[in-house]
Amino acid sequence: AAGAADADATPSPAPAPLPPRLLFPPRWTDQSFEERYVVESEVPDSERDPEVNPNAERDPTVHPNVRRAPRRVKRRFATPEPAHEIDVSLERTEPLFVTAVAADVSFEMDTGPIAFKPTLMFQARTHAVTLRNTGMANLPFECDVFDPKQDKGARPNARDEKIYSVAPSSGVVAPGGAVELVVRFAPTEVYASCSRTLRVCFPGASADGARDTTVSLNGKALRPWCHFDLAESDYLTSGRRPAGEGSSLPEVSSATKVVQFASLGLGARVARRFEVLNPTSEAYEFFWEKTSNGSFRVESERDHSPFRCLTPRGVVAPGKRYEMAFEYAPAEGDAHERAFTFRAPSVGVSVPFLLAGAVTEPRVTLDTACVNFGKCLVGATRRESVTLVNHESVPFKFSFENLVSAAYGDNSREVTFDPPSGTIGPLGEVRIAVAYKPTHEGSRSVNVAVNVDRKPKPIRLNVKAETYAIREACALEQDADIFSRLAPAPARNAVSLGRVCVDDVATRRISVVNEGELTFEAEWSLGLNSKALSVSPTCFSVAPGERRVCEIAYRPTRTETLRDTDAVLTVVNGRSYNFVIEADARKPLLVFSSRDVVFGPALIEANSSNHQNAPKNNTRVLTLTNQDSSPLAVDCAFDSVGDDDAGAFVLVSGPEASVGGGVLKPGASCEFVFAFEPREPRRYETYVPFEVNGVKSTRVRVSGEGVKPRLELQQSEKFSKNGSSGSGSVTLDFGSARAKSAIVKTLTLVNKCPLPVEVAVDSETLRAISDADVRCAVAVDGGSAKRLVAPPPETPEKADDAIGDSGDSKQTNENTVVSSSFSSVVVPARKTVTYKLTFAPEKRSRPFQVPFAVSVAGGAPKAVSLLVGGCVGAELALSRDALDFGAVVDGARVTKTVLLQNTGDVGCSFAFDVASALVGDKAHLRRRFELFPQSGYVGPGADQEIRLTFVAGFPTGHAGEDAAAKENGAVSVNYDFVARCVLDDGADTPLELSVLAKCVTASAPTDTVRFSARARGETVVETVVRNSTNEAWRLAPTIANGNWRGAETLFVPARGEASYAITYAPLSVSSDEDPHLGSVRFELPDGTVDTRELLGVADLPETAGVVEASVPAKKAATITVPVKNFVESRRQRFRATVTFSEDDSSPSSEAVTLRGPEFIEVAANATRSYPLSFYGFKEGETTRASVTFADVDTNEVATYDVAVTTSAPETQGEISLRAAARQKVIGRVPVTNPLSVPVDVTTRFSNPRTFAVDGETTTIPAKTTKDVRVGYRPVLAETAFSDVVVESDVLGAWPFRLALSATAAGPERGVSFTVPLGSAETKKVTFAHFLDEPAAYDVRFRGGGGNGAFVSAATHQAQAASGLEKDEGSEQSLDVTFEPMSLGSQFRDVLLITSETGGEYVVPVSGRCVAPKPVGPIVVGANGASVSFKNPFDAETTFVVTTDNPAFVATRSETIGAKQTKTIGVRYEPSDASRGTTAKLLVTSDRVPGAPWAFYLKAEQ
Repeated sequence: AAGAADADATPSPAPAPLPPRLLFPPRWTDQSFEERYVVESEVPDSERDPEVNPNAERDPTVHPNVRRAPRRVKRRFATPEPAHEIDVSLERTEPLFVTAVAADVSFEMDTGPIAFKPTLMFQARTHAVTLRNTGMANLPFECDVFDPKQDKGARPNARDEKIYSVAPSSGVVAPGGAVELVVRFAPTEVYASCSRTLRVCFPGASADGARDTTVSLNGKALRPWCHFDLAESDYLTSGRRPAGEGSSLPEVSSATKVVQFASLGLGARVARRFEVLNPTSEAYEFFWEKTSNGSFRVESERDHSPFRCLTPRGVVAPGKRYEMAFEYAPAEGDAHERAFTFRAPSVGVSVPFLLAGAVTEPRVTLDTACVNFGKCLVGATRRESVTLVNHESVPFKFSFENLVSAAYGDNSREVTFDPPSGTIGPLGEVRIAVAYKPTHEGSRSVNVAVNVDRKPKPIRLNVKAETYAIREACALEQDADIFSRLAPAPARNAVSLGRVCVDDVATRRISVVNEGELTFEAEWSLGLNSKALSVSPTCFSVAPGERRVCEIAYRPTRTETLRDTDAVLTVVNGRSYNFVIEADARKPLLVFSSRDVVFGPALIEANSSNHQNAPKNNTRVLTLTNQDSSPLAVDCAFDSVGDDDAGAFVLVSGPEASVGGGVLKPGASCEFVFAFEPREPRRYETYVPFEVNGVKSTRVRVSGEGVKPRLELQQSEKFSKNGSSGSGSVTLDFGSARAKSAIVKTLTLVNKCPLPVEVAVDSETLRAISDADVRCAVAVDGGSAKRLVAPPPETPEKADDAIGDSGDSKQTNENTVVSSSFSSVVVPARKTVTYKLTFAPEKRSRPFQVPFAVSVAGGAPKAVSLLVGGCVGAELALSRDALDFGAVVDGARVTKTVLLQNTGDVGCSFAFDVASALVGDKAHLRRRFELFPQSGYVGPGADQEIRLTFVAGFPTGHAGEDAAAKENGAVSVNYDFVARCVLDDGADTPLELSVLAKCVTASAPTDTVRFSARARGETVVETVVRNSTNEAWRLAPTIANGNWRGAETLFVPARGEASYAITYAPLSVSSDEDPHLGSVRFELPDGTVDTRELLGVADLPETAGVVEASVPAKKAATITVPVKNFVESRRQRFRATVTFSEDDSSPSSEAVTLRGPEFIEVAANATRSYPLSFYGFKEGETTRASVTFADVDTNEVATYDVAVTTSAPETQGEISLRAAARQKVIGRVPVTNPLSVPVDVTTRFSNPRTFAVDGETTTIPAKTTKDVRVGYRPVLAETAFSDVVVESDVLGAWPFRLALSATAAGPERGVSFTVPLGSAETKKVTFAHFLDEPAAYDVRFRGGGGNGAFVSAATHQAQAASGLEKDEGSEQSLDVTFEPMSLGSQFRDVLLITSETGGEYVVPVSGRCVAPKPVGPIVVGANGASVSFKNPFDAETTFVVTTDNPAFVATRSETIGAKQTKTIGVRYEPSDASRGTTAKLLVTSDRVPGAPWAFYLKAEQ
């Protein structure tokens, strides 16, 4: 029921078939075409008409009314667009630029009338007219000829239409171009009027423009008595005439018409026909006459002229044609001429004719002129093949004839040919098998003549060979280099091998010497009595004069006895030698204590090279005992190299000394000790071979299991995962601890291994945590904890002494064993070990991170945890401990600053206690000193500025004191005290700040010192201080105004003078009207003050500095200019201006970018970096510029000189190009032109398979970025990197890196064959060779060539691709021949064309073998006929021959050799007339039943 329902249901529409998937996209454009061969009858008649197509070929020997036989010609056809799918993700929009020019018709043409001279009918005259386009647009035109006197509606006469013709009749003339219009006058009748008008029309002309132009045509036609429809020949004018007697040519009139003949060989008859037209209304009689006018002699009837006129006379009717025929049948010679005259006496016509004949020798050749068989054996048949090739389009008969040589005698019977005779078809080939079987020694040479019909001389073939006989000698080796000669068959030679142990080997050597002059081959054949018997080599060859030694080996695998075992040595094409071999085999008796050594589980240890100290449970002993009656040589051939399982087992010791020299005496024993040292956690199993007497091998199985130490963290606390510390590690964070506090953390490890494991903390870890104030203690399985002490860093021996000398280890409890090292403990199976870590810092320290690494079972240390922590606190200090105000004039106010710096991790509060320092007699100083701020908070890493202001003044506690001071002449007062800074919570000791100051009275200047300098420059002026006292002075000068500075002290000798140098360093510009004012005060010991006025004038500053830098070209960089604010009292705002140098060596400003911000602000007395963005294009150029900074308030200027040099550019980027082999992929390299003019760039590549798509030179427009397209067409599958450099003389180089990746190419277009059985077809396989160098390709079939059906050359040499071929490839062609041996379409294979440099081409080939096609009819004459038949199979085959008409008699069966051709004789013997004269001959074979070869026969009556 369900099936019925489905049947009634409406079937759903089938999905649209998807296009076949291709391995690579086809190369197709709308201009693609393909060439195919078509039959000429398919070519349009217009292409063959000479009047329509002047370029059409016309054979002068063929009458135009005679249609030629169809032939195959090559034509082009447009390639249809392949099936495809649109990838929407790759869609993009590209601009299409359209340019058009609109203009009216404008032309120049001579429109004068054309008058042709009187012209005979069927003749033609031409005249050319030039049409020139003087406009700006294309000029289309059309030409036609019409009769101006005829009505427009009347239909013109068909014959009148062809009086005039114009070529070309239409077309387009480009702007500024010209075309030549050829007017042809060819009358075919005498007309009353030949006046016509040529009209040239211009389609598309505007209403106001010229639409056409006309030219008047006129001519006159004349009627001849006769017209010969014969093509003109250049035989007389081209110099192709043969030389006559005396090397002189007979003179011929220029009015002579020439009829040419061409004969292929001698004896052929060639007919030539042409027509004579009578265009008049009168009939006339004609005849042909042999000319005798002195130029040519009249040949008599006895002369055998090759020319014969088949129409010697006749009558030409009015308006009719008469066909003339001549025949040319040369019997000798190669060129002939004969003169005839056409005469019509009634009309007075006499026309001379010259008949010229040429004989061409048939192009039937052999592919070689000599067959050299080389060295041959007497009595052996050697075969070679030659090919008889027919290059003509007609068949020829051939036969081979051996010639007798006087030097070598009649040896023609030694050489035979198959087939000896036959017929070679048109444009065909016949492969001739040449067989040579010598009968005597010596050199042989046979000359063979190949007779070909119609060929004047036979083809010569020379057959050479050198024949030799085989001479060998065999001998049996008795002792070293002593041989006894052996007798050939039928004699039998005895070979005794004696007594042999099982698995041992016994050998005998037999030598074969070649005493002849030719290499021979020999082979051995052994009897079937014993498989342990062998001979080497079994097949071999011996060169002349050489000796070849063969070895008979007997290797028994069981106990046996050989008797009368036969062996035969046969020399190919020579004698044989018979051998009788005898031997006895027995087994040795050696007893093993065990054949299976089991170690069980063992712990993996990192360092276990000391096998002698291996644990006892990791060693095993194997005992061997000799129970044989004879000594046995025992050897352990155990090798652990190359086998992972065997590498875990080590042979610790071999046999004891009792085994004398490795030979085990009867009843003796020996021991082998093995150790097990696994490296991986898995099961190990291997076999240890023992050799007895060097041959008998016994294997002992050795096995064990490696157990990996498993020490894992026990998550008893909350740990934080640390991905960077390794797999499974955790972080123990102690946090930020305060000084003198303690934080405890524990780390527990579990031994999940079934064996005890030794665990040790890394010594470097112990030292690191000790330096971080972390103590470590260890406890095993909850036992008592033991503190681990970091070993001294000097030597490991001292670390071992830290625990004690009580032994290798000591017992802490029943489950814990502590090693003698600093940190190792042994953890029992399934137990835990706990590490207690205590962090107790004494003072502030930086944060630390220490990996806690342990070593398990002697392995490399591995971090199981990361210890993180630190001790935090505040750390405050003053930038300086004392403030010295120096001498300050009474009433002046001076401020100095000091920084309170916190370099700690936490903030801290502070408070200055000034009041406690200014008590008692210093209480009055409270109003002289002001401190701000007196308290506050300093954050971690922050600074707090403390300002202390001194207001100078004398003490005013009592008026009497002031007056007394003045009376006593006091001119200065010193002040000093210490201010304490108290920190928060007493975190640190209080800080102290010492303050010193001095108040002095003002005095009038004693001198004025003048200075002149540039702003931000400096100058030095000295002033002299004189000492008139008897004591030396040490003065402390005081300078008022920051523009001046000097030494802190000045030494003036007694009654002498000293110069004090004052430096004027102005920060701003001043003038004479507004100078800088200051003073210097010298406080003398007598209490007086020497004051001198300072006056300075500052001009504009010079260059503030030079900035030099080197930057790679094509890379953006930042150049920093240090801008300093020399003013201490305020911030400065500068306007920055960049000016390029006008030096010729500097690059153009368009090719360099150098700019920065317009403004910059700098804090008081600070320096700030001003950034300049720089980008240079060309390498090796230096850009010079000046950067000016002007103060926006005071217009003060600072100028810096900047010089930036561009170095070699770095790689601008990486471009990835991926393609299949032999396919092209295009990448884009962006290139920027900043100049206002176009720039040309060139491209260089380091990989020969990369190239510039648009040529070596590309123009980059001004102010534009353009992509330079680079292509990559690989020939091999590869992955490589390459460099591409785009260079410009103006802008330098752009280096890029190309990441190249090529995959294997897909298959090429396949080749298919359809061949009848017994035939062969050859086609060309084409492929493109892209290398610019020659390459040799190896050619082979992947599947063997379809069992031999496909054949091609083994190699192919490809020439280098040059010119345009480098891009599209040089087309190579390779012939592939398909010759099947069975019916069907199962022939498929893949042709591989491979080269190491050119790549691999994969070409699928397929073939289909169809039934043989019938052949015939074959005419059977009175002497019968021969049917040529070829055996298509690769073996000799018997064919059955039958006919369907008993009147035709043929051989019933034929046995033909492989790939050989044989003729089948057929006779016609009718018994009565009713049998008929036709028949079908069938050739059949059992190998292809149902597919006979059919030959149609026809009897000649």
